[in-house]
Amino acid sequence: MATTKRWVDANGKQHGGLPFVKNTLGQLLGNVVYLGKVRHKDEFHEGQHPAIVDANLWRDVHEVLDRNHRTAGAFQRNRYGALLKGLLRCKPCDAAMVHSPVSTNHRQYRYYVCTNAQKIGYEHCPCPSLRAASIEQSVLERLRAIPFNNTKLRGSPIAAAVGALLERPAETIPSELAASVRVLVESVEHDARAGRIGLTLTPEAADCLSPRAGA
Repeated sequence: MATTKRWVDANGKQHGGLPFVKNTLGQLLGNVVYLGKVRHKDEFHEGQHPAIVDANLWRDVHEVLDRNHRTAGAFQRNRYGALLKGLLRCKPCDAAMVHSPVSTNHRQYRYYVCTNAQKIGYEHCPCPSLRAASIEQSVLERLRAIPFNNTKLRGSPIAAAVGALLERPAETIPSELAASVRVLVESVEHDARAGRIGLTLTPEAADCLSPRAGA
């Protein structure tokens, strides 16, 4: 396992050398030292050292982190790596479509089911359930076809998510792919009557589109 850098302060005390885990990354992303600032209790002050991270990039990264924090509970329970968990909606019913795995004869099948159909009857929805693999693949194909601007992507907080989708899709495990989708997509609407899928990108992803491009 990777560890943090080891170093010794002026008093001879050793620091670092700890396992590099999720919390370590969170501490790094929240360290205002990189902005050229220092923290004293709950206050931030200008430091005597230069910033090594652009303030706009810092703001963009923390907007993504704050949004992910608000939905972290639901996503951490995404044990099946459902790409569209919490994102997919049934447009005719204006209702969420929830991920619903079913096991039959020792085999597992995954679906997204319209919550309106669950509540008032499947006959009231033009498409009460969707095969998860099919709708997820359709969304991935749409995302991979979006013309992102490479110049805008450099230094953007969504760059890693785009890379996971485009550069190494076969190597990306389902949970990581689902996390990448959530960075790029705010919502997905399935319109069974019109036979189309609508994507709404996150503000960060929309900002990185090539001119005149759209989802």
